[in-house]
Amino acid sequence: MPDDPILESADGLVREVRRLIASPAERAALRHSLGRRPDAVSLDVHRIVVPHLPQEHPDLAAERAFYAVPAYMATQSRDARDEEAAAGNGGARRQNLGDSLARAVHDKGLNEKSIEPRLQLLARQDLEGMYRQLPRLILYLRGKQVRIDWAILIRDLTRWDRYPRQVAKEWMQSYHRTSDRLTRENKNAPKPAATATGGNEQR
Repeated sequence: MPDDPILESADGLVREVRRLIASPAERAALRHSLGRRPDAVSLDVHRIVVPHLPQEHPDLAAERAFYAVPAYMATQSRDARDEEAAAGNGGARRQNLGDSLARAVHDKGLNEKSIEPRLQLLARQDLEGMYRQLPRLILYLRGKQVRIDWAILIRDLTRWDRYPRQVAKEWMQSYHRTSDRLTRENKNAPKPAATATGGNEQR
């Protein structure tokens, strides 16, 4: 599989942000940038993000993605940050937002009747609509400690302005593919042995 320079840059940014948000001051600067365009963020945020931008003059979608996701990471609850730091990447399979939402249903017990419509709503958004809708969903998922592959999210958001239907298709396909696989795995999982509750045996 050929190297993806956007994903490589995003991975570098995510590693840096994970390190920095242990500091209250750095975390506050990033958190206060939530929902803001790159030209309206705290000045300290540029120092964090700019070294990781994939090109000197990125297009609007790429720039917004690289600024937005660190703010999502910094706005997580302390429990979510601690859980993420403890888990690390651990060689986990890369997953997009569709995978994460399927796991929210099957691993965390969230209501499929509310999760799938949220994904469908995102899939219909233009770039501005995406950034209005996405933060609430991401922070809800992290509040439930649903894993988000931040670098994959950055990569997908960089494509949203030009290829929204393609990215939306990938998310929907991943959601249903992962959901079907987890359903099959749960059906085939061995049932726990029943605990005996009868009276004491006479010997």
